[in-house]
Amino acid sequence: MSSQYIPNASEPLEFSGYGEPLAIANFLTRMDQHLQFEFSDDYDKILYFAECLTDGAAVWFAELSEESLRHSTFDDFMKQFKRRYYNEHQIDSILTQLRYCIHRESLEAYNNEFNALAAAIPDTLVSPKCKLSFYLSGLRKPLQITVKYQRPDSLKSAMILASNSCWEDHSVKSDDLHSQMEIDTIRTGYNRRRTDSSNTRKARLTEEERKFLRKLGICFRCRDGKHMAKDCPLASST
Repeated sequence: MSSQYIPNASEPLEFSGYGEPLAIANFLTRMDQHLQFEFSDDYDKILYFAECLTDGAAVWFAELSEESLRHSTFDDFMKQFKRRYYNEHQIDSILTQLRYCIHRESLEAYNNEFNALAAAIPDTLVSPKCKLSFYLSGLRKPLQITVKYQRPDSLKSAMILASNSCWEDHSVKSDDLHSQMEIDTIRTGYNRRRTDSSNTRKARLTEEERKFLRKLGICFRCRDGKHMAKDCPLASST
């Protein structure tokens, strides 16, 4: 049997019978997606599933009698498979990882980890709405509030909103830092050389620097006060 039963189908994952619970769950989820297409009967579906088994899993399948398989439903076959390779403890392990997956390091790392766990668990077991709720709960608090406020309707949209919010936040912080550096430079006058090293007065501002400080509401005379230059205490001393 080949992929001719599934129009335009890509090859599904293979399963050897070994691996972590997450790998097994990913295999089953991918197979479930492939098996959404029409098959002539359950036996064809079982044979298609068997084509993806290798090593120990293939040996396990070969030991099943053809007669019992022909008289089994696909659901019966899957019960046998899961009893052998995917027990309740493994399912509970993945569910626990999903429930307590949190945003520790970068958002990209969190998204990748959560997405892998969510994909490994069928929507029939954990609904998309529940997965979305788990994802939002795992975000760092400030980002969680921002994304929740925008009311995403799916896990994918929540991840996009979170990524966009992180980028915008980084951009704002970078702009703020750039402005602060400009202010500090203008205040101290370090960006211009003085011909007389004994002169401790601040270098004269350019017109462009005056406009920049005026825009921020900073006095260009003392370069510190939040007042107009005409009201600056230094005005009376000059």
